[in-house]
Amino acid sequence: MGALVDIGPVTAAPSPPESEDHVFQTANVEYVRDLDDQEFLDLLDQVRDADIQTAFGPALENVRGGYAIEAGSGERSLAVVRAYEPPTLIVGGWGKLRLHVRDLDPAPNLSVADVRFYEADQKTIRSDVVRDVNARIKDGVDVLLMLGLPHAMHRCRGTIANATGCS
Repeated sequence: MGALVDIGPVTAAPSPPESEDHVFQTANVEYVRDLDDQEFLDLLDQVRDADIQTAFGPALENVRGGYAIEAGSGERSLAVVRAYEPPTLIVGGWGKLRLHVRDLDPAPNLSVADVRFYEADQKTIRSDVVRDVNARIKDGVDVLLMLGLPHAMHRCRGTIANATGCS
């Protein structure tokens, strides 16, 4: 995280809400340098939105305790926002790491995919890291959330199915 890379030529391949999607050849990717801490924070500050609702717009809706955007709608699927209410990392049902975010009503427990919270197997939660981050949040450290929506969802007779369709 925080490395500047050149990915070479790109071709836009948007599919709402994934408007950020681009195709590139991984063989063209070149490491340039690591950003220092302040450069990285400044970059995040340049691209961040005021809040989650502003970031994802009116298409964002509450779906079964989380938030989603219907397939084919929405303006984007990635965002950076400042958490104004301190979030909390918790181990939820099924032993999965979740982030309780109080900036939305109702407050969701979002899945956490950041590899820094997991052992090399990408399943075992690093409890020491979770405790450390929660302690820093409790001490008042500002929190920037880097959010990504799950794959777009289709509505199916009152239920939600993944982007491949209804069953």
